[in-house]
Amino acid sequence: MEKEAGNILLKTVGLEIGFKKASGRKNISLIKDISLAAGRGKLIALIGRNGSGKSTLLRTLMRLQPQLSGTILLANRDIENYTRRDFAMQTAFVSTEALSTGNLSVYELVSLGRFPYTNWIGKVRREDRELIDSSLEKVGLTDLRDKMLAEVSDGERQRAMIARALAQDTELLILDEPTAFLDLPNKYEVIRLLKDLAAQGKTVIFSTHDLNMVIDQVDKLWLMTETGIIDDSPEALIENNAFNSLFPGSTLSFDKGRKQFVTGM
Repeated sequence: MEKEAGNILLKTVGLEIGFKKASGRKNISLIKDISLAAGRGKLIALIGRNGSGKSTLLRTLMRLQPQLSGTILLANRDIENYTRRDFAMQTAFVSTEALSTGNLSVYELVSLGRFPYTNWIGKVRREDRELIDSSLEKVGLTDLRDKMLAEVSDGERQRAMIARALAQDTELLILDEPTAFLDLPNKYEVIRLLKDLAAQGKTVIFSTHDLNMVIDQVDKLWLMTETGIIDDSPEALIENNAFNSLFPGSTLSFDKGRKQFVTGM
């Protein structure tokens, strides 16, 4: 946990995530009593097995899915007390879900990130255009700005989605598997970009399967295990052999010296 409470942007208290059922039917609980903290200007990776609840946690933090119990605090304020517009000015989300965006150009998609700030007719001002152009440049899509999304690759479309979130210019940025459709060089470029954003003061939380790639890049890891979520620095998790809890009963184990998973140890 962050030592200085005043530096914490996002915090959960007794959070329980899962799926709410219709009245009279029992809810499906995935993880209970989640206590997490994300400091301002920190880069945090969420790691866990497939089906462990990573996307559910991120969607719950973004108010896209209701929590079963507990509280989520953003800037020491319950997220339920934010208006939709105010919450959108504080938080941006990049999902892995496929969106129907084929009829938009790359530039038009990124410009949607300015929606919390434009007037009722959605007029884009000069300062909006500057942020849109800057976001396109940061993800390396300036040359493709006029391309239709139906004409770009999956990786380019994913980078456009990240640019849209950057154009939203929020203090908190949450991404669900942002490198999922990228080749190796672009994976590293995205991680570098996220690290730069954190260095500029943004709080960045992202889920990933690429532990070997991010372990030396992030400030903290949220490690999802069968018994809960561990919130700590990569160094502490390595020292405590916490990564071996990811694959119990498997031949996979974590090599401390090499900082990566290996087989047959």
